[in-house]
Amino acid sequence: MDRARGEGRLRVYYLGVTLDALTLSGDILTVAVIEPDSYDELFGAAVTTNDEGRIPARHLPFEANTISRLHELGQLSPGASAAVNLAWQHRRALLDRN
Repeated sequence: MDRARGEGRLRVYYLGVTLDALTLSGDILTVAVIEPDSYDELFGAAVTTNDEGRIPARHLPFEANTISRLHELGQLSPGASAAVNLAWQHRRALLDRN
């Protein structure tokens, strides 16, 4: 990851800070943009099971309908919800390779 970041194939952005009013937990909102080839190199050998059981990870496209569905399901924390919304709002700048 360090090499990919140094070569510009992985970029990390700061989106802001939130404070959950119910728990008083703060979140530093960040997003990582990973080029497809680097993503495959870094995570291509990821496992779906281990000694503790099944790992429920899956790939979701970064599209408006996916983001709407995540919010409908109500499974995102307030901080995660804010990060997803900000990433979507600023997607053109985040995905610009310049």
